[in-house]
Amino acid sequence: MVERRKKIAVVITHGMGEQIPMETLRGFVEAAWVTDADVHWPSPPDEQPGDIWIKPDAVTGSLELRRITTRWTKSPANPQAKGPRVDFFEFYWADLAEGTTVQEVWDWLRTLLLRWPRQVPKGLMGAWLLLWAAAVVVAILSLLALSPWPGGVWHAVFAAAAVLVGWVMQYMVSPYVGDVARYVRADPRNIAMRRAIRERGLKLLGDLHASGAYNRIILVAHSLGTIIAYDLVSLLWAVREQGLRIGEDEATFRKLRAVEKAAHELADGSQATLRAYREAQRAFRLSL
Repeated sequence: MVERRKKIAVVITHGMGEQIPMETLRGFVEAAWVTDADVHWPSPPDEQPGDIWIKPDAVTGSLELRRITTRWTKSPANPQAKGPRVDFFEFYWADLAEGTTVQEVWDWLRTLLLRWPRQVPKGLMGAWLLLWAAAVVVAILSLLALSPWPGGVWHAVFAAAAVLVGWVMQYMVSPYVGDVARYVRADPRNIAMRRAIRERGLKLLGDLHASGAYNRIILVAHSLGTIIAYDLVSLLWAVREQGLRIGEDEATFRKLRAVEKAAHELADGSQATLRAYREAQRAFRLSL
């Protein structure tokens, strides 16, 4: 019996908003595989190098999703060698974040606004000031719309502006920013949603591991999906304790210590220490 060659699994985690199943995945596969001839292994005359196969797969956990499989890849280490095939999956979670209210968005924005300037990271100070300016403008418009002054056509303009702000919050901000507001806050109203998203993601990654079909699993994410993917990786290694044990007498342990040392030196903010940290990470990853 010919032994089946293991593949690579790529899991795409979409961002915030009312995402359509498979929309993010199809766009990513189109860019990362179909149109990138440099990664295609030569195909038979009756097929195209960038061909893909789409089929239902129970590991996704949803009948709305599909697995997308590629042809053979070209090995990045040796362009003359045939690389593994790739299975693309989508970790879809948007349906678990439905029902966000404007009140929940306001509560989150209030926690961002009501803090001392010294508590705002330097890189976010501009965004924090812009958020305050927007809040002040909305408050002024609301007061002018409710007050009898200045009257006439201007009163109607201010009232229309206030209605527009309410409409934007209800139908544009809440469905998108609301996902962030709910996921990043450990508020009692959000606990069940956060748990459901994480449990679905952990099951997908766990099933991929258990299948034995892959020698590598790669997570790709953007926007809020990046935070979710990071949580999944952290939690996965917490529940897969056997994958964390490294003996102190092993070379891998010394590389781990080098990563920790390089991390402590990042505080000076120089490019040299950043490069050293990345090199230490790479050495540790290769050792694993």
